[in-house]
Amino acid sequence: MSSIVGVAGLEATYAAVRAGKRIGLANKEVLVSGGRLVMDAVKETGCELIPVDSEHNGAHQCLRAGSRHEATKLILTASGGPFRNTSKEAMAHVTPAQALKHPTWKMGNRHHHRLRHLDEQRLRGN
Repeated sequence: MSSIVGVAGLEATYAAVRAGKRIGLANKEVLVSGGRLVMDAVKETGCELIPVDSEHNGAHQCLRAGSRHEATKLILTASGGPFRNTSKEAMAHVTPAQALKHPTWKMGNRHHHRLRHLDEQRLRGN
C-alpha cells in the first residue's frame, strides 16, 4: 500500500514497482510527479498498480467492468480545489504555482532531481 502524502511516496512506490509487487496506490501525487517513470516501470515489470482512493478506484472499476473497447470516454469532474470558480477562459492561463496552491492541503513541488536519480538507477538496472 502506497499512501505516503505528496511526492514523498514516489521513491518507495517506484521501488515496489521495480520489484514487481502488486501495489495499492492511495496517493495520486506519485503519478502526478513521476507518472511516466512509474508507468514505464509498471509496463516493464508487469506489476499491478491498483488505485485505492475512492474516486480513482471508481474510475478503475468502471474501466475494468467490461471489455476495454466498450469504454470510449471517461469524464472526471472536480468538486473543489484552487480552480473551483475559475472560468474556462481563465483556465488557459493557469500557472503551475497556482495549481499547487490547494485550499486544503499542500501539494508540494515536483522533485525533478529525485526523478532523474530514480531514472538513472532504472537505466543502470538497479
